[in-house]
Amino acid sequence: GTAFGNRQASHAITLDAGADTVTITHNRIGTNAAGTAAIPNDGGINTYGSHVLIASNLLSGNTSHGIHAAGSDVEIFANRIGTDAGGTACSWGKPQTDSTLTDTTTFDVSAVQPAAVELFTREGSVGRARVALTGARPRAAAECTAWPTARVERVGTGAGWGVAFPEGKAVAIPLDSIEDDAPADSALLAATVTRLAAALPGDTAALFRGLPFFVRSARRFSPAPEVDAVVAQLVRKVNQEANPLEEHIMVVGERPASSPAKTPYTAAYVERVSGMEETIEASDVLAAVRLGAAGTPTLAIGRDYGDGMVYALLQRGDDGRWRLRWSSAYAGC
Repeated sequence: GTAFGNRQASHAITLDAGADTVTITHNRIGTNAAGTAAIPNDGGINTYGSHVLIASNLLSGNTSHGIHAAGSDVEIFANRIGTDAGGTACSWGKPQTDSTLTDTTTFDVSAVQPAAVELFTREGSVGRARVALTGARPRAAAECTAWPTARVERVGTGAGWGVAFPEGKAVAIPLDSIEDDAPADSALLAATVTRLAAALPGDTAALFRGLPFFVRSARRFSPAPEVDAVVAQLVRKVNQEANPLEEHIMVVGERPASSPAKTPYTAAYVERVSGMEETIEASDVLAAVRLGAAGTPTLAIGRDYGDGMVYALLQRGDDGRWRLRWSSAYAGC
């Protein structure tokens, strides 16, 4: 085993789609080698691979979650999450969560009570509703995972919505899409985010190096006073007839709001995944809000795996860095 701490800007261990038949065991992630003090990473283990065994690891002190598993046939057991090496709850670091959900029959839904919620899209708040559990769980095949269902009663009529937060807990941050800009402005923004993606470090997928980026989406917003930000999704492709491959990059870039339009963005958050075209995840932003009493800038993300979904929250810290703060369990087949 290995101690992973105080050196990973994202997750200590990430397995991309296609990284299959892997064992991760007897590591100390987010702690010192003795497992007695926090040396945090942003996250612990993040896997999209199949036939993965995660066992007998210590995951504590990391700033977001301990384990996020979105692949298939992932076994997770005998890990210590949010404790020290001896199994005692930590007084250091943040409590960690295992964000997997393997059996919705044991999912605790008691926190979901009839409540008023506010509905959001990328453009902002679009109305209110009341939500309550139906008391039923959707039918799913044995190999699939399904969430308990809820009934949403819309207050009034309006546009479709992407995400809901408890009423009064979130304030919308409008996202301006590249598609709404004038042609010249759209072309300039596309060129700017392409240069941002091309300059990112950590490019380990050799097959894609030197290939052009395609901008799938780019949305500008202002997460803080005098800050101009963009969240963009870009794709590179290897067009092999029998096995087409794709690399997807999601990047958040920032620059001073007073900057000229051609000023480069500085990367504040990056996600990079690669795999087969038909199975790779596709991430997109559902909404941007200021969340909670502190008004923390937050991006709600949906990750589409074709047969299922995962939802996540990215949040901006006082240091200007964005971090993955929460990820849902995978629901699908």
